[in-house]
Amino acid sequence: MNENNEIEELLVRNIIHNFTTPVTSILGFSEMLVDEPGNLSPDQITMLKYINESAKKLSSEIEYLKKTIENKNEINFELSDKVNVIELITK
Repeated sequence: MNENNEIEELLVRNIIHNFTTPVTSILGFSEMLVDEPGNLSPDQITMLKYINESAKKLSSEIEYLKKTIENKNEINFELSDKVNVIELITK
């Protein structure tokens, strides 16, 4: 693996790691609030469900990216792939 590929792989692994913890927290807190809404209004519950579904989608994309990297011996991203990864994690 050349140096550029090593740097790219390290960058993607760091991005995955840095997104996993906050997304997991968002999932946990939103599920907890939806299950026990307390004094939340119906609109707030609807927004929490939207937040939860969005976090689930992002979590799935992170897991997919993680598995993709783990299954590759060598990461060889083209410029368009890098743009797609950035778009994916900023949705």
